Amino acid sequence: MLSPIKLIPCGCAARQMTWDMFLGTVYIGSEFIGKMAMIPDEILVLVLETDEDVGGHITQLLSNIATDVDPIQISWVQSAEAAMEQLQQLPFTAVLIGLPLTQTIGDGLNLLRQMRQTRPDVPIVALVEAETMGLGLQAIEFGAHAYFPRHQLTPPMLRRIIDRAAARKAVWQEAQAEGSLNRVVFDSLPANVAVLDGEGKITAVNQDWLHLTTTTDDPFITQAKPGVNLPRLCRQTNYHAIAQGIEDVLTGRKIKFTLEYPAQEEERIVWYLICVTALRWPQGGAVFTCQEITETVAQQIQISTYETEIADLRSQFVATVHELRTPLTSINLYLDLIGRANPQKQQHYLSIVRQETNRMVQNVNDILVLSRLEEKGSEQQFMPVDFGGLVQYVVMLQQPVAEAKGLALSLTLGDGPFEMNGRARQLTRLITNLIANAIRYTEAGSVHVELVRDDAANQMRLTVSDSGIGIAPEMLPHIFEPFFRTPRAQQVSDVGTGLGLSIVQKVVHFHNGSIHVSSEMGKGSVFQVWLPVAGKPQA
Repeated sequence: MLSPIKLIPCGCAARQMTWDMFLGTVYIGSEFIGKMAMIPDEILVLVLETDEDVGGHITQLLSNIATDVDPIQISWVQSAEAAMEQLQQLPFTAVLIGLPLTQTIGDGLNLLRQMRQTRPDVPIVALVEAETMGLGLQAIEFGAHAYFPRHQLTPPMLRRIIDRAAARKAVWQEAQAEGSLNRVVFDSLPANVAVLDGEGKITAVNQDWLHLTTTTDDPFITQAKPGVNLPRLCRQTNYHAIAQGIEDVLTGRKIKFTLEYPAQEEERIVWYLICVTALRWPQGGAVFTCQEITETVAQQIQISTYETEIADLRSQFVATVHELRTPLTSINLYLDLIGRANPQKQQHYLSIVRQETNRMVQNVNDILVLSRLEEKGSEQQFMPVDFGGLVQYVVMLQQPVAEAKGLALSLTLGDGPFEMNGRARQLTRLITNLIANAIRYTEAGSVHVELVRDDAANQMRLTVSDSGIGIAPEMLPHIFEPFFRTPRAQQVSDVGTGLGLSIVQKVVHFHNGSIHVSSEMGKGSVFQVWLPVAGKPQA
């Protein structure tokens, strides 16, 4: 009777003879492949171990747990090249890889990642020494199913490792066989989707996710691959709020978590919408989606709502009703006139109705912003924000508006970094309102934007100065009141609701900052915003 364990060696003839003496039968090359086709139920284990003594010990342990009923075949290799070649050709049940392979720890980890990508169905178990247990944890991050110290390997323990690996592969194969249609649907979803297990490890991604990882340099996205623990990766890449949101869903504290965040991509800012939804089956887990919403954010900067606080909006209710009633009265009047006017005047009246409608839409949008700023208990959290990148982004968007009026819009950016903790969309609205106002109320000349850092105060200062119409001294105390517009501002432009500066002030205060205004009639205005930075710059 043949020995129930068969060894597929890679190496010199002398080593092959030695293995044949204590293991029985050796199958090499095509002969082995033919045998495998006839015995598909056998367990096939790939052992990558550069130390010959350790490799021989592991194969001996495997021989001790093999039986006639439950045979085990082993392929022992001592190089990464041989391991990858056999992994691509043979239906292995599990891989045992001894780490480190060389003096360079990263070599083994990179090989492990490559194995995982090549054969995601084959569980990989890393074997480490007692003094390098931390390497085992790294191996998990690079795609290993588990890690185990070499010195604690015993036949029963090795039996359990192999059994669990075989069970894991069987589940994977069953899911692949039964879920081909599900996979087609999964890959057809119009979103970037990753599936997480109960511990937060990525178990699958769809084709859109793979495409997303090739279009960004953000480590949070590029490193989010199957086998990676996503909450841990979020903390490593400074996305603590996302990590907390994932864990809230996985532990059942929340059913769903959503968050918008900006990422710096070369010379532009890219916005993403994160959504984590709990999976409703016994083993738990979650579905993680990441959608780029940059274009949506750019289109909605002027009308988007913000989750900040204001002191008292109820006291402005009468003013709000008045501001809404004025365009409604005009619309109603001119609609009545249209029905009785000749065709030429009808077109004129229609243009007035359209103008008043747009004015009312703008009023409603800004009122919604202020009403939501008053709401309490928002779940959205502060995140790290590159304020300097936001300033550059807004200046770029406003540049065509300034050029259309013949104004020079310039930006001076001091030495950074300009990192802070806050809500990026609210800060974008703050910058946009200040620069847009400066352009709107400057008839000729220039608008200059400056951002500098004051390390002594641990703050940064945003200054927006213009050569515009200016603000009268008696009007300055009222410019942050909702719906307030100076008489001169109303003469220069009929665009505006009088809510822009009120929103600016509330956003500044919500981020623990301050704002100062100086102005002179006919010579222009200077708005200075002070905001706290996230930390001192490194030397």
